[in-house]
Amino acid sequence: VLRHADGVIVNSSDTADSLRRFLAKLPEGLQRPIEIRTALLGTPSFPNLPAVQDVAPRPYFIFLGTLEPRKNHLMLLNIWRSLAATEAMPPRLVLVGRRGWEIENVIDMLERCPGLQGLVEEYNDLSDMRLATLLGGARALLLPSFAEGYGLPVAEALVLGVPVLCSNLPSFREIGGEAAEYFDPLDAMSWRQAVLDYAAPDSPRRAAQVTRIAQWGAPTWAQHFAEVETLLSDIG
Repeated sequence: VLRHADGVIVNSSDTADSLRRFLAKLPEGLQRPIEIRTALLGTPSFPNLPAVQDVAPRPYFIFLGTLEPRKNHLMLLNIWRSLAATEAMPPRLVLVGRRGWEIENVIDMLERCPGLQGLVEEYNDLSDMRLATLLGGARALLLPSFAEGYGLPVAEALVLGVPVLCSNLPSFREIGGEAAEYFDPLDAMSWRQAVLDYAAPDSPRRAAQVTRIAQWGAPTWAQHFAEVETLLSDIG
């Protein structure tokens, strides 16, 4: 790409900044002008999604993404192990995503920790409609990642009106704006308290985010390709 491309389309401003920093470190002989443009990915829509109850009989939270170390599943599982030991009726945790690499400790907890049995559910292969239905019924989407280049699950949740609790990453903030709540991915106590607050049937904290979501605007494919067309025109 760096040797031949005249233009590069990236999925977020954070990715663009990372690429520019990388370019700046190249030896002088390899540096060349490259147009870099951010074109956020369009947000999926689910027009035929079945109606879901706002409060399920047993509230649950959902995580969406491959199980891998940078996604920080281990913190969530430790939070849920704590909730199982201290709460009379802890909410459930639903993990949606294929198993990745170097997650032996996560798998050990999922398969061997007695406190998580019946409280944490794992799905590795769901249809888009089944995923959207599960996401639409959640108290919130949880994304405690250490690093991300984009935040598609953030957009997928917000477009369904589902609150988002995520790491304080530039890529997540670029998508979630003022709607989502952001946390240090190492601050387990703040995550735990947010889960308890959002799990409450009449949670003021959750209601406040639902109100903010109403003012949120989803990235669209029309906007994406408008950026692409501009780039093609500029380098043509």
